[in-house]
Amino acid sequence: MYKELLVKARMDHAKFKDMVKGLTGEVLVNKLKDDFVLPIHFRAVKSNLPLITHDPLIELDVLQEEMMDVELPNDTAWKEIQ
Repeated sequence: MYKELLVKARMDHAKFKDMVKGLTGEVLVNKLKDDFVLPIHFRAVKSNLPLITHDPLIELDVLQEEMMDVELPNDTAWKEIQ
């Protein structure tokens, strides 16, 4: 899905339809600045977040594996619990 959207966005030249002359650096910056606003905001937000280490992620993976190994009661056992 993402790949299809990426290809579609690449093929969309609508923002350049009004152009009748060659592309200069200033024209390119003006045309493409909206495409770079989101990554710039993302970097600003990311720089204020605490650094993520791998230890909690590994711990979550271990907990997930342990949860998958736990036996759950079947329907009959749930009825007895009720």
